[in-house]
Amino acid sequence: MIKALRLPISRGKLPLQLQKAVELLDTQMGKGQIEVEKNEFIFKRGHEKSAMSQTAEGLKKIGLLERLICNRMLNTNSILFIDEPEVNLHPRAIVTLVDTLFQMAKAGIQIYLATHSYFVLRRFEWLARKHQESIPLCAISRSPKNGVSAKFHNLRDGMPSNPIIEVSIELYEQNVLLDFEE
Repeated sequence: MIKALRLPISRGKLPLQLQKAVELLDTQMGKGQIEVEKNEFIFKRGHEKSAMSQTAEGLKKIGLLERLICNRMLNTNSILFIDEPEVNLHPRAIVTLVDTLFQMAKAGIQIYLATHSYFVLRRFEWLARKHQESIPLCAISRSPKNGVSAKFHNLRDGMPSNPIIEVSIELYEQNVLLDFEE
């Protein structure tokens, strides 16, 4: 990863979907970028520079993704494994990140993503249904009786019942009931 990030930004046009992905990420970062300066990674926005140790985790994540697209390490036929990308991100940033991943997938990048986030799942479902795109979902669960099992779904067909959605609905209903009890 470090070697890939050290590669310079490539010149020339990116495929349309990757251009859209970079625009989404750039907007989320407030036109900031991760750069290499004196063999160190920094976050630069306008004339301001920050060491990576002083940069918010969410900005690092988004910035790293943008740099890997712009230096062509993530391109058509790439495979991206990403674990819980929503961690340390504001819900609006999560939506932008999911939209970005959707654009990347449309550009031909194969994405394997693990999440426990209601926001991530719902946004992917919305994109799949709105654009009538296939977004496969593998829901893994564990039970004392059956061990670990996997069920496969397509988010284009709607959100399947799963523990993440069930707990989110349960919390919402508890909140509504609390409002009526007051």
